[in-house]
Amino acid sequence: MRLGDHSGLDKEYCSELLTFTANYLSSLRLITLASEDLIYYSLQLTTHDHDPSVLS
Repeated sequence: MRLGDHSGLDKEYCSELLTFTANYLSSLRLITLASEDLIYYSLQLTTHDHDPSVLS
């Protein structure tokens, strides 16, 4: 098989690989978004816990 010649590739294998890759990238994105939300929420709690105006 020469570079650029895809005739030897199984179409079902390619489809499964594309599906796996898309699912993997989607999972990474969801993990990233969830982590950002958790970090932001954690920072908000920390900020309010140490805010002196809350005591007055």
